[in-house]
Amino acid sequence: MSSSNRLNPSAASELERLRPALEQICRRLGVARLWLFGSALSPNWSSSSSDFDFLVEYGPPPKGVDLFEQFFVMKVELETLFNRPVDLVDRSAIRKPEFRRAAEASALELYAA
Repeated sequence: MSSSNRLNPSAASELERLRPALEQICRRLGVARLWLFGSALSPNWSSSSSDFDFLVEYGPPPKGVDLFEQFFVMKVELETLFNRPVDLVDRSAIRKPEFRRAAEASALELYAA
């Protein structure tokens, strides 16, 4: 996966401003790695109407957190944090090789435990 500098400037500003809270969510929910992909890496991303697309790789769930919480609580918390819709894709659940290749080719790593 690339560490691209193609991140839309508006998206970059928002992600940088909220990075500490994003990292806290990742640590609390046992995220091993988190990437951004999709429209936020293009000039077409709009701060007023676009969502964020995240690719996530989980580590073992922390004590007191189950697999359901790891995924769904993270989705809700990311949507709350960014105040916009979020598409959250569990990397281990991707079944279509074409989708995996496309997502990983453009992905920008945001967090690594």
